[in-house]
Amino acid sequence: MRSLLLAFQSRILQTLTLVSPARTLLVKIHTDEGTVGIGEACAWEPEFYGETLESVSSSIQKYLAPRIIGQDPLNINRITNKAKG
Repeated sequence: MRSLLLAFQSRILQTLTLVSPARTLLVKIHTDEGTVGIGEACAWEPEFYGETLESVSSSIQKYLAPRIIGQDPLNINRITNKAKG
């Protein structure tokens, strides 16, 4: 078996968040080349931590999105490090 590594030149352009009735937040990320990624986040134990889907969405928009916009979506280590601050 052979591996083929392809170099892509795309950059993350924007992130979107959607609140679903299942108390799960869907996060949609678009690259400048049209690739779309979807992830999820949830508010764990809101009655204990005070976290809501709205507060999670707000945190993603305010803190996470600015750190990852413009990054190479294939460089997961760099994105992870930027996300951690």
